Amino acid sequence: MKVHLTDLSKDIRIILLSYLIVMTIGVSIGLIYLANTSEWKASGIQEHYQGSSTDSMDEFDIPDKFPKTINALLLTTHNHVITFSIIFLLLGLIFSMNTLITGKVKLFLLIEPFASIILTFGGIWGLRFAHDYFLYVIILSAILMYFCFYFMVAVCIYQLINHEISSDK
Repeated sequence: MKVHLTDLSKDIRIILLSYLIVMTIGVSIGLIYLANTSEWKASGIQEHYQGSSTDSMDEFDIPDKFPKTINALLLTTHNHVITFSIIFLLLGLIFSMNTLITGKVKLFLLIEPFASIILTFGGIWGLRFAHDYFLYVIILSAILMYFCFYFMVAVCIYQLINHEISSDK
């Protein structure tokens, strides 16, 4: 039995709509935090995990940011991987009930965020301990992850509201 967003009762649609809005606010606040810590610059992301450059400092200067410790990386990775997995599980369950996006595109949008979670938060380890090129893995996978999030939310909200409007007529 296939259940679609348009088949749900008004109460369930309102709960899902409320959840999507509040979750989007929470994810957006996380992006605001990212903007504040990195200034939307690749060098800001790099400095956040690798610490401030000490090339032009003398022995008495203190860097603005220190390299992230293993414990700090473990905590960041743990919190984000678990949280984003739950977010995309719940969003995916809701999105799977939409009737606007179907087929391989729908499957891609349901699966891709989980790959991006691993690439984004695994990439911070690579950036910190392996090579600067991991910065581009982080940026590209995060862009793709957030695109999927906002696109899926927009489709679900559109369908939940559109049904509400059309059923009021």
